[in-house]
Amino acid sequence: MADSDHSDAEQADRQEQHSVEALEIAIGKQVRAARKRLHLTVAALAKQAQLSTGMLSKIENGQTSPSLATLTSLANALQVPVTSFFRGYE
Repeated sequence: MADSDHSDAEQADRQEQHSVEALEIAIGKQVRAARKRLHLTVAALAKQAQLSTGMLSKIENGQTSPSLATLTSLANALQVPVTSFFRGYE
């Protein structure tokens, strides 16, 4: 593979990673906003969604990619559609 092919692939990987990180941050902001609208603590929401407080904290801070099952649990606990977590990520 030529050097330019490597640099193009590396650039594409960096852009994809940036996109994933932006999505994680957007989801976290929406989860936190929904939790605060309901005046729930992290511990209370974590319990309702059957997550650890540490995992919920990581989600809210955009430090992890939650699974669809986790997003569904959070949506149910927050009484919002799963799609609401993707607002702000366009």
